[in-house]
Amino acid sequence: ADDGGWGAEPAVAAEPAAAVPADFYVATVLYDYAAAESNEINLTAGEEVYVYEFIDDGWWSGENIAGEVGMFPSNFVELHQ
Repeated sequence: ADDGGWGAEPAVAAEPAAAVPADFYVATVLYDYAAAESNEINLTAGEEVYVYEFIDDGWWSGENIAGEVGMFPSNFVELHQ
């Protein structure tokens, strides 16, 4: 039955916006890092990582290229200027 377009589903479902915070930094990974805890992420030298939060002097929070979100040692990356 034609309902005149009322309640019709869109032909293509909209993709959700990426959950990247508006305020984030980009860093280059200097050294490989294997996550030791479930709240940490793996880092691969040469890749980029999004930095979302500066937790303390030694640990930052962010997202790696694989989409894993968690903490990582800040001395394994270099922030872009």
